[in-house]
Formats: sequence, C-alpha cells, structure tokens
Amino acid sequence: AGRLVAIVLNLASHVALVRVLVPEDYGSLSFALALTGLVANVNLMGLARAMSRLVPLFDAPGTRARLGGALAVAVGTIALLGAVLLTLGVAFDGRWQPLFASNDTSARLLTLLLVLVPLTAVDAMLEVVAAATAGARAVFFRRHLMTPLLRLGLVLLAGFLGWSVETLALGYVAAGAVGVAAYALILRGALRERDVPRPGRADLPLRSVWGYAAPMLVVDLAGGSILHLPAIARERFHGSAAVAGLRAVLPLATLVPASETRRPRR
Repeated sequence: AGRLVAIVLNLASHVALVRVLVPEDYGSLSFALALTGLVANVNLMGLARAMSRLVPLFDAPGTRARLGGALAVAVGTIALLGAVLLTLGVAFDGRWQPLFASNDTSARLLTLLLVLVPLTAVDAMLEVVAAATAGARAVFFRRHLMTPLLRLGLVLLAGFLGWSVETLALGYVAAGAVGVAAYALILRGALRERDVPRPGRADLPLRSVWGYAAPMLVVDLAGGSILHLPAIARERFHGSAAVAGLRAVLPLATLVPASETRRPRR
C-alpha cells in the first residue's frame, strides 16, 4: 500500500515538474540528479545491503552493542567518504563539471547538488536500518509519504512562485537533509526502546561490516549504472534537451509491468 501511494505521488510530482520547467532546465536538473545519484552509490559502498543483513543478526539480547557499533561504522564510513568527495569537488570546482555537463546550467546544478551525494547515501543506509528496527509504519511515513509529498510541494511552489531551476535544486537539497533528520529521530526512538548501549571499541564490527559491504558495491554500481548512465551519456553527447526527452517518459514507462516470456514446453 505504501509503494502504491508513493507511485501516485511521485508520478504527480514528475508530471508537474515536466510542466513547470522548460525542456532544457528539466534536462539539466535530471542529468545532475542522475550523476549525483550514481556517485551516491559509490559513497554508499554497499553498506545499505550490508546493514540489511547485519542488523537482524545483531538485534538480540547480548549483541545489541554490536548493533550500535555496526551503525556507527556504516555512518562513519559514509560520512568520511562523503567529506572526501565534497572536498575534492570544491577543490577542483570548475574543472570537473565540463567533463560531464554540456552547458552552464548543468554545471551549476552539479555544484549545487553535490551535497546530495552523502545525504542520499546516508538516507539509503538509514532506511534499511529503520525497516529492521522501527517497523513498517515508520518506513511508510518516511519513505512512501514524507519524501514524495516534500518533492511534490517543492515542484508546486516552483510553479506558483516562479522559482529558477537552481532554487528548486536547493529545495531538493533541503528536502534531503530533512529526510535524513527524520530517519535519525525515528532510529533514536527505536534504538532507545531496544536499550542499545553505546558501543565501545570492542563492539565495532569493522570486518563484518566492510567485508560484507565490499562485494555489494558492485551490485549497487550495476543497478545505479542501468538507472543513471543513459541520462549522463545523453547530456554529454546530445545536450540537456535530449536528456529531457528521455527522462520525461521514463517514469511512465517503468509503470508498465514487465511480463516474462517463456518458451513453450515440448
């Protein structure tokens, strides 16, 4: 039910966004979101899949200190790598954007949305932890209701108030920060209910977390590439208008269920 609500709200947000922005601005924004989304998969380091496995294992009396330790390791890894990526992006500002962007608007949006890389990675990791500890109701509110409503509200405000695409991009960053803060509050209550103690040095399962996450990075990059690389390639070789033509219809196409074709038995 939550996924159905999210599909309807996201489709409404997408249609409104296509109508509000001119094709070039919509293409530039879609490209910037695609590139930052792909880099966020690198920043995530497969830790979301690792935590989906480790949280249920550690969520038991006697091992909950390791649950807090695993969460600390995952958040710390993402934050450290995200800080490195942001530092490199700022240090080489103006040099790396032209390698991907075909125009100034796309380059500016890349700079504005760079902070979404660690926010998206942390959000994805906290989502699986919340699903395992806080229950379906919290995930329904945060993922399937709060995020789509925030995005729909931003797009409607952009249309009514005449925001530029840069202002809308800053709104996306603010919405990402609000989403991470909401997950932090949800997890704070869930961990307190379980009496999860503060982990000590011996309770940091570095080998378990990183060892399980490393091969999962390949899986995340494969899935992210299928989703995001077409828009990045269209921007680089054909421009923002070509990206707009692709991304405008893609959400509608994904609503059509794929049917499995089987060979008849002999």
